[in-house]
Amino acid sequence: MKRYFPFIIAFLLLARCADLDRDNPLDPKNPGSETNRAILVELFINDSTGFEYCNFALDAIEKLSQREEFKNNLFVLEYHLTNRNTNWNDGYARDEFNQRYYEYVPLTSERGIPDALFNGALHRIQGASQEKIEERYASAASSLAGQKSYFHIEAEKKIAGNVITVNVNVARYGTSNAENIDLNVILYEDLKIPRYRFLARKIFQKQTIPSFGHGEVKSFIFSEPLSDIGQIDNLFVIIMVQAQNGASKEIFQVARF
Repeated sequence: MKRYFPFIIAFLLLARCADLDRDNPLDPKNPGSETNRAILVELFINDSTGFEYCNFALDAIEKLSQREEFKNNLFVLEYHLTNRNTNWNDGYARDEFNQRYYEYVPLTSERGIPDALFNGALHRIQGASQEKIEERYASAASSLAGQKSYFHIEAEKKIAGNVITVNVNVARYGTSNAENIDLNVILYEDLKIPRYRFLARKIFQKQTIPSFGHGEVKSFIFSEPLSDIGQIDNLFVIIMVQAQNGASKEIFQVARF
C-alpha cells in the first residue's frame, strides 16, 4: 500500500479540484486556499577542536527546536563545512554543503561560521555568544512565525538496501502562478546525542520548476544511494520549495518526512 501513497495523494488533490466545493481550504483551485508556513533554520558549522562558537550555536538551536511555540513548525539542518586551507578535521563535512553555503553567501569576505539562515536568507545570524545566541535565534524565528504559504508538500520516503527513494507531490495554492522554483530534498540523521540531532548527510539533485500554475499538483521522484549512515530509523528528509533567484533565495514552504 505504501508504494502507492504519493499517487493516492495526487489523485485526492486532483479530485478536490474537480469534485469538491471551492470553499474547501485544501483544494488547490480554491482561490482562498493556503496553509501555514513552516520555518527552516540552516546552520553552517564545523565541529573541529577549538570551534566553541559552533558548539554554542548547536546548543542554542537544539533548545530553540524544543520550545513550545516552535514545536512541529520549526525544522533544522546542520551542515558541516570543509576547508582545505586549514586543519579542520570534521568527519561530517562534505563539499556539497560548502556549495550550498556559497550559493547563499557568494562573497568569501562575508562568510564565517557559525552562520544560521532562516527560510533562506530572510534572516541571517552569524557568530554566536553563549549568553545571547538562543534569544537571537528565537527573535529571527518569531518574526517568521504565523505566516501563510501557497505551497503544500506531501511525500513518502522508502529505504531499500543502500538506496533511499523519496516520492514528492507539491500543490500550488492561491490564485497566482509561481515561476523559477527549486525543489530541494536534503537527508539528515538524528544521532540521538546533543549537537548531532539534525546532521545533514546528503543533498539530492534538485528539481527546477520553471513555472507552477495555481491549482496545479506536480510529482517528483528523488533517489540516491546511502553511504556511511547508521540507523535508518534515525533518517529524515527535509523538502523545501525555494526561490531560484534573489539575494535571499526565500524558502516558501518546508516539510519533514
